Amino acid sequence: MTVLRVLLDDTDETTDGRVTYNGEVLTGVTVENFPDGTLLAETYYTSGVQDGPERQFTHDGRLTAENIYDFGSTVQEREWHSNGRLAREKHLRNGRVVSEQRWDENGDPTG
Repeated sequence: MTVLRVLLDDTDETTDGRVTYNGEVLTGVTVENFPDGTLLAETYYTSGVQDGPERQFTHDGRLTAENIYDFGSTVQEREWHSNGRLAREKHLRNGRVVSEQRWDENGDPTG
């Protein structure tokens, strides 16, 4: 199955907050690019609502941040250090933090 990928700038939002493309609620992925066309960010939608990953990248393609959504609700957030090591991971349920961990650039847990 082919996933619809559209530029975020080509989408609109309904009064109830759903993302649309060409007048239809979006099931697919919005993308944002750096000026040279390199991928900056991508966000997945189901029926116009964030559902699945939302990712941000560096210009050289390295993942810097990722949030996972379950039909509009954030269930996980992660960030990476510039060296590629995981910096923070947070899990949420019903909008509340259920766990959070942080690591330094060497991969050691921090307080």
